Amino acid sequence: MDKNTQDAVNAFKGLSDDDIKALGGINDRIQANIGELSLLHQDERTASSALVFPWAEQISLIHEFVQFMYDKKLIIIFAWTEWQEGRDWYALQDDSKYDKLDVETALKLLTAVIRNDRFNNGALVDAFESDVFPKILQKLITI
Repeated sequence: MDKNTQDAVNAFKGLSDDDIKALGGINDRIQANIGELSLLHQDERTASSALVFPWAEQISLIHEFVQFMYDKKLIIIFAWTEWQEGRDWYALQDDSKYDKLDVETALKLLTAVIRNDRFNNGALVDAFESDVFPKILQKLITI
C-alpha cells in the first residue's frame, strides 16, 4: 500500500465515533431525501452569447459529503483513471461484492467517483441515486 493510501486508511481508522455517526447521518439524509439530488441546468447563453453547456447542480447534502471526505483526509491521491480494479468492481452484478469491501477499496471507490465528478458532471449524483454509494458508505461505517 502506498503512502497516500495508507494515510487515508489511517485517517479513516482514526475517525471518532462522532465522525462515523456524522458520515452515517449524511448517508441517511441523502437516502431519505425526497426529490432530486441535483438540478439539471440546460444549455443557456450568457449576455455575451457564450454557450454554457448543461450541468448538474448538486444539493447541499452532496456537497456536505464531499467536504467531509476532504476535511477528514479520506480522499486518496492515486491514478484513479487507470484503476481497472475499481472498474471491474463496479461492473460486478453480485451484491456480495459489498461484503468483501475493505477500507482501502471503499475509500478508493469513493475517491474515484468524487474525482470523476469534477470531469463528468453528475457522476456523484448518479452513484448515490444508483444505490452504489449508500451501500459502500454503509459497509465502510460498519468495518
